[in-house]
Amino acid sequence: MNETRWLLSAFLIVGLGCSRSFRSDDVGAADAGGRSRSDAGDASAHVGKDAGGTGEKAIDAGRNSADVCTADLLTDPDNCGFCGHACDGDCTDGLCNFLTYKANETGGQSISLDATHVYWPSFEGAVFRCPKTGCKGTPQAVARDPSVPISTAVHGSDVLWTTFGYDIVVRPAGTVATCPVTGCIGSATTLATGIMDPGSLLIEGDTMYFTSGADGVIYQCPVAGCGLSPRVVVKGLDEPLGLAVRDGTVYFTDRSAGLLRECALPDCAGGPVDLAVDQKGALGVTVDDVSIYWVNQRGGEVRRCLRSDCADTIETIATSQSVPTAIAVDADGIYWVNQGASSGSGNGTVATCPHSGCPEGPRVLAAHQLGSLDLALDADRVYWINVGDQDNDFIGGGVFSVPR
Repeated sequence: MNETRWLLSAFLIVGLGCSRSFRSDDVGAADAGGRSRSDAGDASAHVGKDAGGTGEKAIDAGRNSADVCTADLLTDPDNCGFCGHACDGDCTDGLCNFLTYKANETGGQSISLDATHVYWPSFEGAVFRCPKTGCKGTPQAVARDPSVPISTAVHGSDVLWTTFGYDIVVRPAGTVATCPVTGCIGSATTLATGIMDPGSLLIEGDTMYFTSGADGVIYQCPVAGCGLSPRVVVKGLDEPLGLAVRDGTVYFTDRSAGLLRECALPDCAGGPVDLAVDQKGALGVTVDDVSIYWVNQRGGEVRRCLRSDCADTIETIATSQSVPTAIAVDADGIYWVNQGASSGSGNGTVATCPHSGCPEGPRVLAAHQLGSLDLALDADRVYWINVGDQDNDFIGGGVFSVPR
């Protein structure tokens, strides 16, 4: 897979003996307010958005004023928020009720999928999983790791994760570890050690790639292991966070440098190539056969360009987004999460645009989220994770999904 992975290793890490400070201009947090349902049927109060129309005939806001259906977009579960958007439950204020895998998750920062399950790391010192259909709010702890799991990825019958490391004074202490998806409490296999704040983690083929935002390095290692010594793809970067791999090329964002860049694998011969400069906090990135897509965290922008000629084809998909952090694409559209502008503000969102663009504004699939950081897609749903309230020990995070 070539989905993006990025980390808050440059952000706040609190718990199990480690503490770092956010920069206030980097991130906000938001309240996981919208109406949520667990697979047991519980629901909380919902505060939705105005989806753009009520009554006999409503314009499909967010795509094209020519898209019209006879529906109340605020309440119709078959046309919730926009025409043809079907919920698997109620539609309230133009938003589908979403499925909750775990409420009040503490500090989760990435989310991964296989055919049947959702996986995520937790500041509780565990990697969790839950069936996509739900687990009544009680996920399985696949692994227990006291050194703060940060990012996850799934490869066949194994799940991999990075850990921040809990020794703030004597570092580097971060690791990459793996175990069967069915669980390995107390018997995980370590693949890499001594990494300074390992962050974004993704798998392409049988190779894993991960970043050290603090050291400015991108590493690679076979999923089967590399003798605890991963290979350096490129070093000397400012702050590599977003990461994607496609067709023998690694694409990455260098946030503090404001760059979207690429390198030829395996060792970045000739050095990294700047594809887009002067990007305001470039963060999440992903690619498809034709284009590169990324978000600018500080600029509030969602952008894309052609892989064959990025510099001359940069296109802005959406503007005025509230701290966008991660992005995912497939043939049906472009999806991203917005973390929200300030701690506790409750204005994080999950949003989407068709590939043709959304001049009337993105469609919102979930609103009033508390620090949305990462997302993943399957054919039917979008899944996301909220880190919680950064100013209140990350309380209020969670893992959710909603029909696409």
